[in-house]
Amino acid sequence: MVARLGTCLMCGACCRAIALPYSKAQLRRRIAAGTLAGPDLASTRFILHHWRQIGRHAAASAVPGLRPEASYRYFACTKLIGNLCSDYERRPDICRGFPFYGDPETTNVNDRLVWPGCGFHS
Repeated sequence: MVARLGTCLMCGACCRAIALPYSKAQLRRRIAAGTLAGPDLASTRFILHHWRQIGRHAAASAVPGLRPEASYRYFACTKLIGNLCSDYERRPDICRGFPFYGDPETTNVNDRLVWPGCGFHS
C-alpha cells in the first residue's frame, strides 16, 4: 500500500522525538569540513541550536507507540510550544519535508511514522 499525503493533526509528536542517524558532534564536524551549504547548512545550524538530544527511553515516553532504534539518536525540538512550532518559517528541511524527507509523496511512509494516530498514515 502506498501512502498518500495526509493531513497534519498538529499533535506535535513528530517534534517530541526526532530520529537522526547523526550525533550533534558529527553534524559539527560536517560544518567544519565545509561539506554543507545553503539550506543544508541552515538546517544543520537550526538543529544544533534548537534540538536537544534525548535518550531512547525519553523518546519512547514522549511519543506513544515509538520503538526507538539503537542506530538513531533522538532529539526534541525546543521550538515546540504546545503542539506547534514557534519558529515555523525557519524550521529545518527535515521538518518541512515530514514525513517524506525529500522522497516522492508516493513513498510508503507508514513504517517511518512513529505514532499510529498521525494524520499522514494511509
